Amino acid sequence: MHKVTRKMAALLAALVLAVGVLFTATPAMAAGDGTLTVTTTDAAFSGKGVSAWRMFDITVHDNGDDTKSYGYTLCDEWKTFFLGDEESSIDPMVTIEGITEDNVSQKAYEYVNGLTNNQAQTNPSDPNNAGELADFAKLAAAWARGAGATSVANVKLADQTFSAGLEGNSYVATFSGIPFGYYVVSPATSGSTDVIDPFRGTDAMLVAVVDGTASLTVKTEYPTVDKQVQNGAGDEADDHTSVEIGDTLTFTLTATVPDVSEYEGENDYYRFAFVDTLDDGLTYTNNVVVKIGNQTITADDANYKVTAPAGNEGGELRIDFGKTIDGKNYRDARALFKNNAGKTITVTYTAKLNENAVVSEPETNSVKVEYSNNPGTDEFGTSEPSKTYQYDFEFILNKVDEANTPVENASFKLKDAEGNYIELVLVSEGVYRKATEDDSTKIQEVTTGSTGKIEFEGLAAGTYYLEETKTPEGYNPIDGDVKIVIVDTTNTTTLPVDPSWTVNGDASHEIKVVNKKGTLLPGTGGMGTVIFTIVGVAVIAGGAIWYVNRRRATSNGEHVA
Repeated sequence: MHKVTRKMAALLAALVLAVGVLFTATPAMAAGDGTLTVTTTDAAFSGKGVSAWRMFDITVHDNGDDTKSYGYTLCDEWKTFFLGDEESSIDPMVTIEGITEDNVSQKAYEYVNGLTNNQAQTNPSDPNNAGELADFAKLAAAWARGAGATSVANVKLADQTFSAGLEGNSYVATFSGIPFGYYVVSPATSGSTDVIDPFRGTDAMLVAVVDGTASLTVKTEYPTVDKQVQNGAGDEADDHTSVEIGDTLTFTLTATVPDVSEYEGENDYYRFAFVDTLDDGLTYTNNVVVKIGNQTITADDANYKVTAPAGNEGGELRIDFGKTIDGKNYRDARALFKNNAGKTITVTYTAKLNENAVVSEPETNSVKVEYSNNPGTDEFGTSEPSKTYQYDFEFILNKVDEANTPVENASFKLKDAEGNYIELVLVSEGVYRKATEDDSTKIQEVTTGSTGKIEFEGLAAGTYYLEETKTPEGYNPIDGDVKIVIVDTTNTTTLPVDPSWTVNGDASHEIKVVNKKGTLLPGTGGMGTVIFTIVGVAVIAGGAIWYVNRRRATSNGEHVA
């Protein structure tokens, strides 16, 4: 029994033989032709190639009793796969007892027909052990690629289309007018993250095309990236968050190390990069940390390079993995990724919401992966972007009197939930936003104008307080601070959408604060009270004088009544 590792090593030798076969062999043509449709709903397959190799020609015979029988003839290109080649020291890829040049077609048919289609076999590294059909498909596809067997076609998946019978959208590759036959089908493997050693990690499939149409659904995984955002330690990482201007956000990018085993040639460089695009409302603040598995990767020339957005505000952030390549505009990640296939790549960095953020519009941050997809070339694929959405909110103070008339010259300070005063910057007349540390002119106290309204922008969802610091002349002060509660009501199940929120339960985002005008308080008495007070004082004073005189008379021996 031959081990797969030996067989896979024989693929390069088989390439030389197979090339000669391709130019000399004339395969038997199957009767009839059909269509093979390969479908997936995974957007990662957009623009990816799919290959189909015919292993057997098939003839179809109508038995006349509503049954059919099928004749299988092994295509010449596949004889080396089953027989090997002694002159070239190429071992067969499978071991079949009694197989010869004369009976190779029948023996190959019997071998494949005897394979089971169970779940994963006991020893997937040896296809002869349990003969599981899916593993045989992987082995056959790997051989076909390496040995250069004739590919019926290599088509690009079509643009996104709606396919009747499927829910949602699909990506479709169609092979039209192909001979009836038994096919090995596989999507392009370069850069796949579906790592099932030693079969190169591809989702190869076998299918018989014996009538008008056959179809398959592919599932191989290509590099993708997931992005999440977190606003402070107490915030749960997600694809969205509410944020105040000046807050620091932590972004996390997660991907899987791809299999780079096909990139073994001297010039088979492997490109892998995160390309992250920040809106103008975000300022990149660095703090990049890169991990593969649980190991933190040092930022040096052998591991990765970070290219920050110009001016740090908005623009493109690149993290290119691997070492520098002379004469190339990308880096080579082969050494970094070798022996790490299937592990998680995690990148974190920070950015602040800046003064360019627009209230009622999401600040978007999207990332995609660039990865090599054709050894020996500079060709690369790009994943679908993963996005996060950051929202900031506002509320409007409406200062009025009891007649709903605007009140001007009322001053306020805004406080956070802990009672700390929030510094503000004037945006336009009557409009203020939360200040950033880079703002030079900051204020805390703001005053109503003729409209009686003040807008406060750049705030996150949460609790705030308005303290009236100056009451206009002729009005009574309000009773204590005004509590402001901003609640994020954005429907995040259908992102992207514009944000929605309430202020104290009101979707108009307006808080009405009423000042009441004062009147002169009434007095509590008239002239009679004043006279009574004066007479009372006189009586008390007279009594005091009488008492003093009596004491003097008594001390002189006089009697006083």
